Amino acid sequence: MDQSTVNLGDVSVDVSTGAVTATSDQGKELGLRINKVVQAVLVAESRPGGILRRVPQ
Repeated sequence: MDQSTVNLGDVSVDVSTGAVTATSDQGKELGLRINKVVQAVLVAESRPGGILRRVPQ
């Protein structure tokens, strides 16, 4: 196997529920980290000036 390749198995992240399923412990940890980062970006972009901010019409 190529030394630059890392296989963490299958990883699924459901950001709406926070559920992470993975075939390895490393994959699970990666999924949890992805979930936290995505949620942080969604919160940040929902604030004034963010691209997800809804402006009343």
